Amino acid sequence: MDTADKALTQLIAENKKSHILRWFLFLGAILGFLFLNYTLFRPTKKPAFDALNSLAQEAILLEEKAVSESHLDYPSESIVEITQFLEKNPELGFAPHPLVLASMGWKPEGTSLLEYGAVKIAMVQFFHPEQKRRIFQFVFPGMLKQLPPAVAGTLGGLTYQGYGSKDMNLIAWQEGPLLSFLAGRASVAELAEIASHGAMLH
Repeated sequence: MDTADKALTQLIAENKKSHILRWFLFLGAILGFLFLNYTLFRPTKKPAFDALNSLAQEAILLEEKAVSESHLDYPSESIVEITQFLEKNPELGFAPHPLVLASMGWKPEGTSLLEYGAVKIAMVQFFHPEQKRRIFQFVFPGMLKQLPPAVAGTLGGLTYQGYGSKDMNLIAWQEGPLLSFLAGRASVAELAEIASHGAMLH
């Protein structure tokens, strides 16, 4: 093979390598774009159950039961005892932080463990003797972003989402890996004030 042929053969080989390299770079760019698109725009995993509707209905039922029967797994007027009961409950699998609301006139009445399929929920019930009203705190593992969109609010360091209805209002906020709800017939703004105060003290 003469010098010209060798040069041509080498040029063809180099062009082939360059073509293959460009193809891999192009393919890498496409895969990178697809991965980025999936990461940014993939649908958020939904909760294992319809938290808002389920807990609103649960609060209504608990409110009705509280008038006529003892329905609590662990009745207690001590928030310390309630906290210890929940922390030591082997069925729960997490340690919730009940709100501390005594200075606002809300007295704890006790706690229960609720189950919605595989989802375990800690519920703490509070009663205001002067107002004759009850509110309910629900806690379970979850993320705030899994809930339907809502206008977020911030009060005293507590960032929450509020959900109002004609039957029962709820607010939700994040505490580490846990999702907390406060449900009651008080307004969303009042529930936020109660939760903000109680969360600072627990």
